Amino acid sequence: MQEKDNLEYLEKLLGKETIERYNKVEKEEEGIEEADTAAYISVTRQLNCMHIYEDNPWWLSDNKKHKAYCQLNNSDEDGLVMLITDEEFLECLKELFGRTISMSHLYMQENNLRKEANDALYDSNKEYIRAHLGNEAVEDYEWVVEIGLDGITTKRIMNFRKIALMLKSMETYGYNRWWLSKDLKYKAYCQLNNVYENSIILLIKEDEFFAGLQQLFGRRIWYPDLFMRANSLRKEAAKIF
Repeated sequence: MQEKDNLEYLEKLLGKETIERYNKVEKEEEGIEEADTAAYISVTRQLNCMHIYEDNPWWLSDNKKHKAYCQLNNSDEDGLVMLITDEEFLECLKELFGRTISMSHLYMQENNLRKEANDALYDSNKEYIRAHLGNEAVEDYEWVVEIGLDGITTKRIMNFRKIALMLKSMETYGYNRWWLSKDLKYKAYCQLNNVYENSIILLIKEDEFFAGLQQLFGRRIWYPDLFMRANSLRKEAAKIF
């Protein structure tokens, strides 16, 4: 079903003829031409990328910054894999960078623009953590990044590991920054599913999380529930949300 939906999306993006050429090669029909093979290779690249992001179909997002950030980072060994039109991409890039980016500038400065976007997101996420955990915790993280682990305190190591996990988790969402939402129920749902190695990586305050869980499930959720029934709660939340 997922691939069928993706092909329907690509048909709107690329046109019916391109998808017909793709299907011709996919079904190994007779009379395959060079244009059919080219269409097959191009569409296959796009489908492969869409499969990677099947839990986060950013190309359908209304968030222009998020869409620009994801498209800019959506590449393989052959370069950018476009899942939106050039026109939409340039419009979204303007929202992301606050200035106009031309296609020629994009292709000449692709790596620099990607680094600029990634650095800006990293800095923004780090400032959120500073407000969330306090300046001292972030300073501990920055100390370890700059100096290393030799001869430092346990507290600094713990803060470094905690913030490194938070930043890694936040990066995966791009500009789809659910932790900034005012909808407690939505925040709780996302937080419940924000997991690394079977542990929830908290990006919001604990009291906010539990208040949101109560709104989501219509009952109080306690710490033991999260430790003992996390997977069951996620399944229940998926049906509710």
